Amino acid sequence: MSDSKSKQVNFFQRIYLEETPVWEINRPQKAVISLVESGLFKGKVLELGCGTAENAIHLNKKGFDVVGIDLSQYAIDIAEQKAKAKHASVELICGDIFKHDFGGAEFDTILDSGLFHAFSDNARKKYLKVLRNLAKPSAQLHLIAWSELEPGQNGPRRLTRDEIKKVFETEWTDINIVKSIYETNSHTGGAAAWLASMTKMSK
Repeated sequence: MSDSKSKQVNFFQRIYLEETPVWEINRPQKAVISLVESGLFKGKVLELGCGTAENAIHLNKKGFDVVGIDLSQYAIDIAEQKAKAKHASVELICGDIFKHDFGGAEFDTILDSGLFHAFSDNARKKYLKVLRNLAKPSAQLHLIAWSELEPGQNGPRRLTRDEIKKVFETEWTDINIVKSIYETNSHTGGAAAWLASMTKMSK
């Protein structure tokens, strides 16, 4: 394991061990529930940065075949307990999305609820490659990220609508970005966010 990855793993492990992370709300994000109710998920689903898998479990209970991956083993252990308690069948993986071997698996829908906004500019380029390899042609991507409308300095990077569009527009089409809320356990009413939905360009 590289020093950078080791530090990253230790950071997330420490957060889970020392306190409840702000993103853990013990229920799926309202934005995800709304997407499901609107019929905007299809086929086999992958959640990147699934945490304790509240979104992934909700999707499975709605009938989807779901895989969730997270860097924190502690989060995955909790996710497995939650899935068992709720009689959900979710494939849960502890791994680095940039290095994990998915064995050639491809997905119809990919969910990113609060992961992309944590990336550096360089990591964003690697992220596009990950999506390129994992998303089927015409797959859907749903991404929730904190927006520049969220005040203060704490928390992840704030992103603008144009910034998100610029990152994805070379490989994704039908990009729809709307105001949303990213629920946390420390924000009354949630943090201001963008919900971006898009379709992978066909080869």
